[in-house]
Amino acid sequence: MAERKNSNPQYMKIYEEIRGKIIDGRLAPGMKLSTEQEIANQFGVSRPTVRLALLELEREGFLERYRGKGTFITQSHKNSVNKHGNVVIGIIVPRLADIFIGKIITGVQEVLEQNGYTISVHLTNDSIEKEQEIIENLIERKVEGLIIHPTAAPIYDPAIFKLIERRVPFVMTGRCYKFAACNSVEMDNFRGAYDAVKYLYDKGHRKIGLVSKPYLTKTSVEHRIEGFFQAFKDLDIPVLLRHIFLDLVDTRSVYWVEQTAEDKEIIHNQLRNYLEKSQDLTAIIALNDLIATDLMTVLEELGRKPGEDISVIGFDNVTFANQVKPPLTSVETPTFELGRKAAELLLKQIADPTHQPEHMLLPSKLVVRGSVSPR
Repeated sequence: MAERKNSNPQYMKIYEEIRGKIIDGRLAPGMKLSTEQEIANQFGVSRPTVRLALLELEREGFLERYRGKGTFITQSHKNSVNKHGNVVIGIIVPRLADIFIGKIITGVQEVLEQNGYTISVHLTNDSIEKEQEIIENLIERKVEGLIIHPTAAPIYDPAIFKLIERRVPFVMTGRCYKFAACNSVEMDNFRGAYDAVKYLYDKGHRKIGLVSKPYLTKTSVEHRIEGFFQAFKDLDIPVLLRHIFLDLVDTRSVYWVEQTAEDKEIIHNQLRNYLEKSQDLTAIIALNDLIATDLMTVLEELGRKPGEDISVIGFDNVTFANQVKPPLTSVETPTFELGRKAAELLLKQIADPTHQPEHMLLPSKLVVRGSVSPR
């Protein structure tokens, strides 16, 4: 460290300031760092000097850099000298560039740091191969435990079963593997969809549609679909196949909303065809808020007013749900609490290796706004 100070004191000043902010929590895991140019302007130095500091922080595990996306804080060493020494819990998530995942990480961090652990965040970028590589690497490093928000894929990640085989404590968040004996924390997606149908029913709706992407291994989506159909059964509403669209081709997720103009047109064409075949619909439930807002756009194009001519409900209650017109009624995912409960469940498993796997369901909440009207 002394050699670096002598050779480039400007670089060391940047290194020490950013490192200090990470250590004391001012820069938390999941936060995006300013650009090299912004940091260079702040310190009055060149970009190569900034790059030297960031490379050292990256080497020490404080940062991860992603081409075209930026540099993110990946771990905090706050409270690292404590009853657990410098024990790290790994957090594996699809992406960092969204508030949904950020709230989960914040909930995890609050519980773990209160109990003297540090965290290290790893991104899969929605790649099951990357997820497998990260898990296997962390197994080799003998990580104390893992919290995994699994990547959506048509197959299960075999590395998950390695964790079970080697008895590495871990908890899945947001979705789980149905046939794996592991801890998981999810929102009660079944009840969320059931309650959404019941709410529309109480408003006088009977011609209620459902739009979703294929659920593949995503139990969250699968349970939403199951809740929808169970409500139909219990309320004695007839299911009309033309009202059900479960094969929407859409590469976006709540974690990554970017799309090309071509992708947008493909999605809108699918929704347009669906709506033109189902003109008797009075309400639609979409399996996420992105689909719901696209539905409202296409409805406007077809001359039907969302929230007046046809009601729309989404899922997840992401930040933009209150900003669209009309504001979107949505089933809220309790992201912060999901992270907290996952961390508490992980600590329970670490403390007692014989602890039997738990599947914890957090209550859903329907946030009512202007996109639903009485029939």
